[in-house]
Amino acid sequence: MREEAYLESVLEVLHEKIAGIDAKMAGNEKDIESMHQYFWENYNEFDEYGYELFDNTNAVKARLKEQGDYVRERCRYEKMLYSPYFGRVDFCYEGEDTPEQYYIGIGNLAKGRADNPYVFDWRAPVSGLFYDYD
Repeated sequence: MREEAYLESVLEVLHEKIAGIDAKMAGNEKDIESMHQYFWENYNEFDEYGYELFDNTNAVKARLKEQGDYVRERCRYEKMLYSPYFGRVDFCYEGEDTPEQYYIGIGNLAKGRADNPYVFDWRAPVSGLFYDYD
């Protein structure tokens, strides 16, 4: 039962992450649209040296790059919905009785930046235990 409960909590976090990214993407789309609208409405009024044009162009490019990052992150989380992790390492430190469990998957998954990960990326150092030992 413990494994099933853990899997459910991982899937719940994945759904929360996807919903959060969807909200960020929607807000970003509105910002990009308003930036384009401002650009075309005020194009003739930009300063003669091109500083405002440069700033506005860079702001739009930054938002588009951010949007692309969100798309890639959402795609990875969607893939993880079907298989959140593919391995587990039980590691017992010297002098301890209960092992710590590390789940290995295609990407990191944690609720927040400072929280302990539910799933470690397969390239993380702790994942070497999965590949190096039986």
